[in-house]
Amino acid sequence: DAARFLGGTLAPEELYAAADVYVLPTRYDPFANSTLEALASGLPTLTSTTNGGGELISAGREGEVLDVAAGAAPLAEALARWCEPERNAAGRRAARALAEEHGQERKFAQAERLFLRQAAARAEPAGARP
Repeated sequence: DAARFLGGTLAPEELYAAADVYVLPTRYDPFANSTLEALASGLPTLTSTTNGGGELISAGREGEVLDVAAGAAPLAEALARWCEPERNAAGRRAARALAEEHGQERKFAQAERLFLRQAAARAEPAGARP
C-alpha cells in the first residue's frame, strides 16, 4: 500500500522529490543514469551488483548494493533499514554530497585534463618517455 508504480514521466525530478529511497534492482545496466539522478536528488540508493552505477555507492553511507540473485528478502530488509528516519537523513546528505563529486563541470574538466595529457604524450619525441 505504500508503494506506487506511476509509469513514465517527463518530470522525474518531481518523483525523486516525493520519494524517501531510490530502489533499482536491475538485472544488468552498465551504468544506470537514474542512479546518479537519485543520488543528486538526495535519495539513499539501493541497487544491484549488476548496475555499474553501484560502484559509486559506499555501503551503509549513500545506500547499498545488493545481489539480486539472493532474492527479494535482502532487498526488503535493506529498504526497511533505509526507511529508518536517522539512517535516511544521513543517507540523504551523503547521497547529495556524492553526486556533487560527479557533476558535469567536474567530469568535463577531468576529461579535458586527460585529453591534454594524451596530446602532450603524443607530442613527445619517440624514445623520450622513461
